[in-house]
Amino acid sequence: MSRKTIIFSVVAFLLVLNSAAVAGLYLFGYIFQPSVEALEVERLALEKQQKEAENAIKYAHLEPLPEFKSRVGYVATMGEAIAICERALQERETLRKSSAVNHIESRYLPHIEQYKIFLDYETIPLIKGDAPKFIKVICEVEEATKLISTWKPTQAKQ
Repeated sequence: MSRKTIIFSVVAFLLVLNSAAVAGLYLFGYIFQPSVEALEVERLALEKQQKEAENAIKYAHLEPLPEFKSRVGYVATMGEAIAICERALQERETLRKSSAVNHIESRYLPHIEQYKIFLDYETIPLIKGDAPKFIKVICEVEEATKLISTWKPTQAKQ
């Protein structure tokens, strides 16, 4: 045998031996295996998928909940609605006046999200001979926008 053939045979034998060693280590789990952390992440993901599937089956017969609607910028109370109406009264009626809120008739209408406020006021005449005006106002405040949607003044009988 020639020297080249012997060298070539030794190199081929070493390559085959090396490949066999790597394959044996791989099969016995010493190399090229996922880390413990990767296995844990995979296990948690699989458990999460199983829980979601169980919940989907469990709650499949239920209708979905309505979308959450934030009420942060809404009118919070009847008092706030009354304050909005009283500010409007001060802006619209510049004469001196005495006013009162009819708390018994004033109410919140939930089906249309609106506050209905009843105001009664009496103007104080500047001239001695003038008669005062007695006025009833229906003020409707939109809950979502905090704006007055309707302002209905009516002259009351004296």
